[in-house]
Amino acid sequence: MWGRVAASVAAVFVVAAAMTPAPDGAAVRAVPVDVHWIVECDQVGTAHIDPILNPGGSWPHLHTFGGNPAVHASSTAGQLFEEGSGCKDSADRSAYWQPTLVNEAGQPVVPESFRAYYRAGEVNPQLIEPAPFGLRLVVGNPMATSRQPLDINYLCLGTSYALVNSVHDTAVDCGRGKFLRSDVEFPQCWDGVNLWLQGVAHMAYPRGGDCPGSHPVAIPQLSLESSYAEGSTYEGMRFEGGLSPYGLHADAILAWDPGKMTTLVEGCLNAGRVCGDVTDEVRPFSGTDRRGTLPLPTVPDVSAAESASTGHE
Repeated sequence: MWGRVAASVAAVFVVAAAMTPAPDGAAVRAVPVDVHWIVECDQVGTAHIDPILNPGGSWPHLHTFGGNPAVHASSTAGQLFEEGSGCKDSADRSAYWQPTLVNEAGQPVVPESFRAYYRAGEVNPQLIEPAPFGLRLVVGNPMATSRQPLDINYLCLGTSYALVNSVHDTAVDCGRGKFLRSDVEFPQCWDGVNLWLQGVAHMAYPRGGDCPGSHPVAIPQLSLESSYAEGSTYEGMRFEGGLSPYGLHADAILAWDPGKMTTLVEGCLNAGRVCGDVTDEVRPFSGTDRRGTLPLPTVPDVSAAESASTGHE
């Protein structure tokens, strides 16, 4: 079983690499201001599961989960939404996850927290639409043995999140008074129809500042950041399950309250506003909060059989 599952891990990310265009640095039209909002979420545990790539089953390497504490192997957006939130803005009931680093004794080293940035990215902020409820996102190659594209990094930071001291391909010891943060950016162009397709083919990166015709809907660019305690990481750290130090990747099942997602897209991104952290108590602009006012879409469950039919078995 493990050999078959391990082979499927490699297959899905090989297909994803082929079907999801990498960012084209030379062609990107820069957005002058990094308009965004941020939600901080708890680290809620580790498990050998992947609710997207093998729903209902086990997974050969350990994942660390952030956000919704009710996540399990068969999680769907509807189930996550019903069971609460682990984020400071409880309208975000999404589940986020990434592979788990281990120390020399094989013990998990987990981030202290997750921060989900929702940015305008490379697209005109006025053109961005709310991300659909139930969208499934995967990025990165767990089988990588060398540097991945520039949207997957480790950063050494000082006491401020804004003070970047150095950028790295793998985990390192950042030194006294500094901490390590992993940074993974997801594609932001959606095909407008599918919440999940084989090889992440429902998503693409912008080219030249625009979404391609095959994926015309620009949604907020999700960037998942996880921060590790000072002194807990070092050069050459590997991921549990035998993945190389270069195998950083991330997944997400988006389960935002649709009204709150719309409020933040319109009030932060469309308005060109740098909103920073949002919580249940803090919203950095006036106007109506549409949380709870839009109907929750019905999202079909993805069974293990359906996962197999999409090339993940």
